[in-house]
Amino acid sequence: MELKIINIEKGQGSKPNEEFVFLKVIENVNLKHFVIGDNSFTPAGDLSNKHAHYYRFPDQAVKKGEFVALFSGTGRNTSFTRTDKAIQHSYYWCLKTCIWNNEGDVGHLLKVTDSREATTK
Repeated sequence: MELKIINIEKGQGSKPNEEFVFLKVIENVNLKHFVIGDNSFTPAGDLSNKHAHYYRFPDQAVKKGEFVALFSGTGRNTSFTRTDKAIQHSYYWCLKTCIWNNEGDVGHLLKVTDSREATTK
């Protein structure tokens, strides 16, 4: 896949802007084709969609070697050059509560395709 989750930072408490999903761009791609989702597990270890949240990235071309951070809280989407000279694109989910606050929380990176792009043979 063109993007890879590197880390999910859970922060130090209940502040949505302290938690984020950090991704690396593996191949040139447009972020509009990707969704980040979460889910957790039940106490028995079964997959649960009880706390499912989804964020679809905006129409933004990114290049191999760049980074993407998705903060749970609010802010202004920005791009900047890091001290290591890599470009980082930061986005905000605009949630009022933390979502990566349980040990069983799992992040999923999904690639979506527009059905209008599909072809039938």
